Amino acid sequence: MYVVHRHQSDPLRFFIYEQYADDTALEVHRGSPHFQQYAIEALKNIGLRREAELYTPLSEIGSRR
Repeated sequence: MYVVHRHQSDPLRFFIYEQYADDTALEVHRGSPHFQQYAIEALKNIGLRREAELYTPLSEIGSRR
């Protein structure tokens, strides 16, 4: 799942939230031709800054205890 957000006062600024079933699904996505073509190649030509951070849902953290 992913949801693209546009900044309310800066129409050239975006935030993309993505969620994957697990780390394997994320790696499969990152290795796909689609990701390589659009996220790696195309976005570098239109975006000024790209950052990626990984988070764990709180529901998964609670189930590990």
